[in-house]
Amino acid sequence: NDELLARLKVGRRITDLEQDLAQRNRELRKINARMHRDLKVAAKIQQSLLPSILPESDKVNFAWKYVPCDELAGDTLNVFSLDEDYIGLYLLDVSGHGVSAALLSVNLSRTLNPNIGLSNILKEQTLTPPGYRLVSPGDVADRLNRRFPLDTNTGQYFTLQYGQLNLKSNEFNFISAGHPPIIHVRMDGSSEAIRIRSLPIGFMVGTDKIYHEHKIPLAPGDRIYLYSDGIIEAMNSEKEQFGVERLRENLASVRSLPLSDTLDAISKRIDQWTDGKGCGDDLSLLSLEIKK
Repeated sequence: NDELLARLKVGRRITDLEQDLAQRNRELRKINARMHRDLKVAAKIQQSLLPSILPESDKVNFAWKYVPCDELAGDTLNVFSLDEDYIGLYLLDVSGHGVSAALLSVNLSRTLNPNIGLSNILKEQTLTPPGYRLVSPGDVADRLNRRFPLDTNTGQYFTLQYGQLNLKSNEFNFISAGHPPIIHVRMDGSSEAIRIRSLPIGFMVGTDKIYHEHKIPLAPGDRIYLYSDGIIEAMNSEKEQFGVERLRENLASVRSLPLSDTLDAISKRIDQWTDGKGCGDDLSLLSLEIKK
């Protein structure tokens, strides 16, 4: 009868819809699996740009720690020999998270390459011996500022600290572009956060000289720490940030530990501060120590 036919038609329609839904779910699972694989590959590429071999020197030790909050991160860092007398190092933090932040981070890693054949941001070719000149930290920042203006569509920008360590004088010459203060822990246990007022890269395009250099004379046993804001902005259960002063105090308190162990100690302290929930942002630390 008509009622039975109508019910059969409805039943077939429901069956067709269920099969269509099942097919779409299978396709979504395939797409998600492919995206997950792609993200893992991208994360491996990004991590391959981190320092795998630290510069060898009889005068200085280096250590770093990098903990992305997602598969892809906006933080990146590096340390490398510029020539026999200078070592360069930087830590930068791209605003936001995810693919767009990671893409800019990778682009910047490639741009900040000490190989003169791949980039002229850090070193420039010259016609006179030794065939190159080191670009000063201030000029490096100004060049980046012109090359990477603030993206008004996405609001994306980055903060940066870049410095050159003179191996003859133990002087660290650096710029800070909107980045948290470098922390200097001296051999005697005293410490300070070196606060510099400055804008992130790309905020003031059109002005030639924006970023000014600052020098830190280092003595044997002195340490300096560069880090991302994910550390100082980590919150406890009371919504209180970890902060620069607490970080400075903690780094000074672990002065007796080997350099790399101090980074592990800070990571554990942040984990305790957040009750194991993490900082909610990428966590990066880069440090150096003048050997005693």
